[in-house]
Amino acid sequence: MTTPLNLEVPQVKEPPPNRGGLSGLAFVLLLILLVVNVMRFFVAPPGTINTSRSAGDSGMPGADQIKSVAIDLENKNISGEAADLWERYLEMAKLTAYEAGNVRYRVGKLRQSAGEYDKAFAQYALAEKLLGESSPDLIQEISLRRVECLRKLGRWAEVAREMADRATIGADDSGASGQQVVAEIDGQKITVAEFDQMLSDQIEMAVNSRLGLSSEDQNALRRRAHEQFADPQIRQRELQRIVEMRVLAQEARKRDLDKSAEFRDRLQAVADGILGQTLLFEESSKRGTVTEEDVQRFYQANTERYARPAATFIAHVLCKTEAKANDVIARINAGASFDEIAKNESLDASTKGSMGILPTPVPANGELVPMFGANAELHAAIREGEASKILQKPYESAQGWHVIKIVSHRERVEQPFEEIREQVREDTVAARNREVSKQFVKELFEADRVKLYPQALGAVESADASGGSNSDESEMSGDSATP
Repeated sequence: MTTPLNLEVPQVKEPPPNRGGLSGLAFVLLLILLVVNVMRFFVAPPGTINTSRSAGDSGMPGADQIKSVAIDLENKNISGEAADLWERYLEMAKLTAYEAGNVRYRVGKLRQSAGEYDKAFAQYALAEKLLGESSPDLIQEISLRRVECLRKLGRWAEVAREMADRATIGADDSGASGQQVVAEIDGQKITVAEFDQMLSDQIEMAVNSRLGLSSEDQNALRRRAHEQFADPQIRQRELQRIVEMRVLAQEARKRDLDKSAEFRDRLQAVADGILGQTLLFEESSKRGTVTEEDVQRFYQANTERYARPAATFIAHVLCKTEAKANDVIARINAGASFDEIAKNESLDASTKGSMGILPTPVPANGELVPMFGANAELHAAIREGEASKILQKPYESAQGWHVIKIVSHRERVEQPFEEIREQVREDTVAARNREVSKQFVKELFEADRVKLYPQALGAVESADASGGSNSDESEMSGDSATP
């Protein structure tokens, strides 16, 4: 039988007689233990009060739980958030270098899928270091992905250097070519990487000075410029120019020319241009908002711009003489393979590896033919020719005589809006930026009471004092064929 609890207040009893002071000592010891335990509670570091509780018990997910959620997000193509969780998993889990390298590679792919190419490149670099030589096939895949990230970032000079480093057998470390010294000025070294950055900065300044370009057009400008600077001779000349300017500027400062009135006047003129462009970009970013309705309206007004025009794809065999070209035509008519002849006998080294196919199609409109220029007769023959057949006469260009095959005809095709939504958005933003800039300049002209008198220059008046054209028609109204 259980004894009931006594909840009554105990009565005060007379203390027992003191037996040698032992009871007082026991009381003091108990008090000390109590104080020690209380102090442990207050001074214990966070998270150590109850070390027996698991991560799940404390309300924080463990490594395995984070991994599970990361995989779930990854399967649902929520790439950026999945990458975040995988990186948390890396911090918590105890992994070997090989395991961590594979996870880093996984994170890199997710970052790349999310369009975070700089972060993806960093993850690939870490993965490569961790994996070492344990997975050569995966290292090759990482190498390709690193190059693709650089391309997406528009770092064309770095693309060339990355590929050069990969091709260097026995290189001590990645980026070796970038650390090579290309010039010295008073003992100050300029490396290949620094020189490439100088070129990239120049290209960016040139691209950014072209207000209103779409992202596609900007990337095309960057690519062409970097391709031009890939030529070793052009790079050497540009290096010479940069070093010359630095040396001259250094000497000019020694002579205090930077303090002269002439220098200040010229600097002011340059500064005006830079400040004006900076202001336009700033104002465009504030005002140049684009809605989904704007994008769809722009697409509807420019369907021809986004359509794939009708065209014909052709292949050719380049011959030195007309007689040789006629011989090739006869042999093909007798059953010889056009592809084999193009591969083995064509004088055009750029197309013989692709069965003679020209990369640029022949447009349906006009008279232009790649490699020939305007040629109405040849254009008509190609457009009217039967697919997979050759033309029965050779045609001459500046390169020689051509045997031409009609590979295929393509009819005009309208690209659905959903397939090119991002391209249309970029073009719409570019159009909006130009419109905003024009309006902003007009406001400033009115505020500063600007008046222009072109008649004094003998010119016909073509612009008003608002800074824009006389037409008030807006590009964004949908009446413009191009943004």
